[in-house]
Amino acid sequence: MANVLAELRRNDRLRAICGLGPSEDVPQEYEMSRFVGRLVKHQDKIDVIFVALVRAVREHLPDLGKQLAQDGTHLRTFSRGKKDPAESSDPEATWSVKSKPGTRKDGSTYEKTFAWFGYKLHLLVDTEHELPVAYTVTSASKDEATQIISCMRQAEKTLASRADGSEADPVRFFEDVPVAADKGYDDTEVYQILHEDFGAK
Repeated sequence: MANVLAELRRNDRLRAICGLGPSEDVPQEYEMSRFVGRLVKHQDKIDVIFVALVRAVREHLPDLGKQLAQDGTHLRTFSRGKKDPAESSDPEATWSVKSKPGTRKDGSTYEKTFAWFGYKLHLLVDTEHELPVAYTVTSASKDEATQIISCMRQAEKTLASRADGSEADPVRFFEDVPVAADKGYDDTEVYQILHEDFGAK
C-alpha cells in the first residue's frame, strides 16, 4: 500500500486515472488502512463489480478470453508469522516456500528459496489484451494447480454472458482456446479437466 501511495504522489497521470488532483489529494497510509478494513467486509460486492467490468469490456472486445494464461503470486501479510498460524494476528494466513532455479555467470546452477507468510493471488488473464478475466485469493500454502480450474469456471460464467447478464454464447466458451501456465500447474488431472470440461488446449 505504501508503494502504491508513493507512486500516486509521483505519477500525475496515474492520479488523473484515479480521479485525483494534485499530490496533496493522495490519501495517507492510515486512511487507506481504514478504507481497506471496511472494504474487505464487502467481498461479495467487489466480486459483482469485477464481473460487471469484465462483461462490459467484452462488449468492446468480443475476442476477450480467447487466449489465456494463469499464474499465482505471493501476497505477504504484515502480521507476524508463527509456527502455528492460529496464534498469529492473521489466522487465515499460512506459510509457503517457493524455489526458483538460476544460473550463475560461470554456468553453475543454484536454487533460490523464498518463504513468506500470507496469501496467494491466482490470476487468469487474457494475454492478447493483458486484462484479468478471473481471480481467486487463497492462503499461501494452497496448491496453485487446483486454482486454475476454479478461475476457468469463474471466467466461463462471466464471459459466456453479456454485460446485462443474459447468455451470449453456448456452453464450452473455451473450446480450442489456448491456456498457458508454468510448471506449477503441470498436473495430469488439470490437463484432463481443461480438455474434457472446457475443450481448452
